[in-house]
Amino acid sequence: MNKVFIVTGEVSGDLVAAWFVQHKIKQVIPGEVYLEGVGGDALMACGVALHSSFKKLNVVGLVEIIKRLPNILRIMRQLADHIVTQRFSHVVLVDFPGFNMRLGVLLKARNSALKIIYLAPPQLWCWGQWRLKCLKRIADELVVLFPFEVAWYRQHAVAVRYLGNPVADRVLPAVRQSLMPRFRLGVFPGSRVQEVENFVPLLRETLSSLLEKFPQLEVAIFQASHIERVLLEPLIQIAGDRTVVVNSEDRLSAMQSCAVALTKAGTVTLELGLLRIQTVIFYKAHWLTYALAKTLVSIDRMGLPNIIAQADLMPEFIQHDCTAAKLVVAVSKVLILYQKNEAAYVENREQLARLEQLFAQTP
Repeated sequence: MNKVFIVTGEVSGDLVAAWFVQHKIKQVIPGEVYLEGVGGDALMACGVALHSSFKKLNVVGLVEIIKRLPNILRIMRQLADHIVTQRFSHVVLVDFPGFNMRLGVLLKARNSALKIIYLAPPQLWCWGQWRLKCLKRIADELVVLFPFEVAWYRQHAVAVRYLGNPVADRVLPAVRQSLMPRFRLGVFPGSRVQEVENFVPLLRETLSSLLEKFPQLEVAIFQASHIERVLLEPLIQIAGDRTVVVNSEDRLSAMQSCAVALTKAGTVTLELGLLRIQTVIFYKAHWLTYALAKTLVSIDRMGLPNIIAQADLMPEFIQHDCTAAKLVVAVSKVLILYQKNEAAYVENREQLARLEQLFAQTP
């Protein structure tokens, strides 16, 4: 029996890892497997024995990471000890490169025979190409989530395969192309406590202006699985009885009921794009984190649909452009089109269909 240890560091990685375990792992690791790892609810639900929760590692921003660094390094050493002493044959590192690549170096130094599979590896085609040498040294194989990544990694002599995309696999069967949504705004504050706390004041100001401008507007606030409702109360209160909080299994259906979405940059932008929902993306980080990122990133887009399609399918308001006034203008444009020109509104939605075509390609 192969003993496999999986390492995730956040909600999105937990979901990707669960998809891999449920649908793809036999294509990479044949035979019987024992599964253990660092994860969350998704991995636990598909039978993986949790060694610990990823929440201990879930920190956002350079400044915040520096404060927690001693504790993070201690956890890394403990994980390496456990994996080596318990004689795991495979390690699946999932995304989270700041931690996972260092863990991979530590593991290979302790046991060079350990096979490391990197699922959703760092997007070196986007930023940090200097890490390619390290990635080659630690990863025996990559499993990427976007078809176009295969050619890039093969050009750089890395063993790689594409087995599908968990978001596309889950979302595309749910697409309802013929139904018009409601006059509703979907708000996605984020899946990390720190992000939600940072963005709620901005979103509250934005919602206040939009509700004053559009008295009939409904608001759907999407609550991530481990975000406490109390953090969202300022948004719920501002919209009053026109608010619905979405945290259930019919999440995709609720998303499709929205005429427009307002979301932080992240995996949810891909869900929204595949569902053909016109979306406004925002993001703002600590000024030092953002300044450092600007020196490393080789692309000028943050939204996954925009990156994948290499086009501005969704407007982005990042850092200095991330203001309530600008978000109100962008969302209002979509709502006015919905009210006054249905044909143009539908045509704009259909432009997002190109995302589905890109995932249908075989690398």
